[in-house]
Amino acid sequence: MHYSFPGWMFTTGDQSPCYTQRNYVLSDADKQMAGEAYPQDETEMEELISVRKENLQELVRLEALPSTQKERFERQLRFLKK
Repeated sequence: MHYSFPGWMFTTGDQSPCYTQRNYVLSDADKQMAGEAYPQDETEMEELISVRKENLQELVRLEALPSTQKERFERQLRFLKK
């Protein structure tokens, strides 16, 4: 998956090596990665949420973490704990 941007955003338009056409079709790899991020099996989803909570808790504990980042991670953690 990738974001596409219109040609006018590049100095050489749609000739830019960064230009990509809009794509509305998911590849097999896109589907596989989406399935891993959002499993349909309830047990797998619970395990994934648990890992995400642990990772967020570790990030929140970092002393050097800027307060804006810490607040964002704390909000995500509260959402997952619902």
